[in-house]
Amino acid sequence: MPTNQWVVVDDTDAAIVYEGPWTATDGTKYANSGNFGKPYNNTLHGTSATGSLSFSFQGSSARLTGTLDVKNSSGVLDPTWQCFVDQSNIGTKPPQNPSTQNNWLLCDWTDLSDGQHVVTVNISSNGQSFWFDQIYYQPGSDAKLESSTVFVGGNDPAVSLDSAWKPLEEIGYMTQTAGATAKFKFTGSRVTWVGMIPRELPGVSTSATYSVDNQPPVRFTLPGLSSSQNSSQFNHVFFQTDYIAPKSHELVVKYEGDTSTTPLVLGSLLVDGFSPKGSTNKQHVGAIVGAVLGGIVLIILAAFAIFYLKRRKVTYKPVLIEEPFHYIKPFTLTRPHDPYSDAASYNPYNLSTSTLNHEPGDPNRISPYPFSSPSAIATSYQPGAQAHLQSAPAPYAWSGMSRKQALSAESATSKSSKVVVHQDSGMRLPNSTPEDIGLGPGYPAYGAGPRF
Repeated sequence: MPTNQWVVVDDTDAAIVYEGPWTATDGTKYANSGNFGKPYNNTLHGTSATGSLSFSFQGSSARLTGTLDVKNSSGVLDPTWQCFVDQSNIGTKPPQNPSTQNNWLLCDWTDLSDGQHVVTVNISSNGQSFWFDQIYYQPGSDAKLESSTVFVGGNDPAVSLDSAWKPLEEIGYMTQTAGATAKFKFTGSRVTWVGMIPRELPGVSTSATYSVDNQPPVRFTLPGLSSSQNSSQFNHVFFQTDYIAPKSHELVVKYEGDTSTTPLVLGSLLVDGFSPKGSTNKQHVGAIVGAVLGGIVLIILAAFAIFYLKRRKVTYKPVLIEEPFHYIKPFTLTRPHDPYSDAASYNPYNLSTSTLNHEPGDPNRISPYPFSSPSAIATSYQPGAQAHLQSAPAPYAWSGMSRKQALSAESATSKSSKVVVHQDSGMRLPNSTPEDIGLGPGYPAYGAGPRF
């Protein structure tokens, strides 16, 4: 930052640390005191006892100003104060002819190394108030200045004056030429033009205009000095713009007076919401880059979420459990006994006569099949099917008759009956012991079987 730019910190700033009994007040009481202008922002902090204030900053110089209202009793001043920087006492210069003045320099810290510093003011009072108004400091190269209020001198490179302006001692620049123009490029939200009204030059009131970014010009007044004002008026605020968007702007000021009227003097410009040159663009670029990176991150997260959800989907596949092989033991189909023949004494399951006489479908009927009903596995007769016959035991020995006789008797007595042959599928459960299951009686109600 140029050496003619300073950061301005008001007494109400939270960065200022107060210790002891302090009172915050407006500056109305002292608004017309002296000829050094009004209190900054019309605010003051005061103490009438023992107290202190401190402020930390990064820079190379600092100044502390306030409203001087010192009581002199036979050379004894009240209040008194001592100025410290980094705990080193640099002393103070008491006023020679104390009078009430605003914007008075109370402490001045110069020629400091560029770095972090802490300035402290210790106050001692016997009842007369010490009034603190503001701190100026010249920021270091690494100082954070965004949104600060910055004091810009009239000789700053950002200020452009035409040939109608000329220097006014150490105060700034002045003009008495109609149409004289001053331009100021800044990045901030508001500008205040501060100058002076010299006693030595004509004091007839006149006017000038200002415009921001080619907007319609705004006229302001340059007051002359009143008859009661016997000295020049310093730190006079000529105009203050409205708040505008905190970005790059250009201020244009044109003087409308002449050599017979109050001159327009430029002492300094106060920029509120100040941003260093290029910082706004950097912020915009940073915001854009941040938004792009944020979008990329969101896309990556969305893709990862989709991939993760797909991986979490369980694919159910049939699981083949290898079981030991169980073969079907071949069996021989034998002719079943006809339950309707006269040889009712045949009873291979040792069932009672009452059980055998139950009708098909009777719930009291006992099935010889251990796992299912006979109809579920009844084998239907297929023409041409071959049956492997072998000698059979008792089923064909009906009451001592020969086989031929038994067949003849069957043909004569049960031509209209149906015989259902129930055959074992041969399937066995694992780890089970095969057992012989006899061929039970064939009831017509359980399905159609071969006729004999």
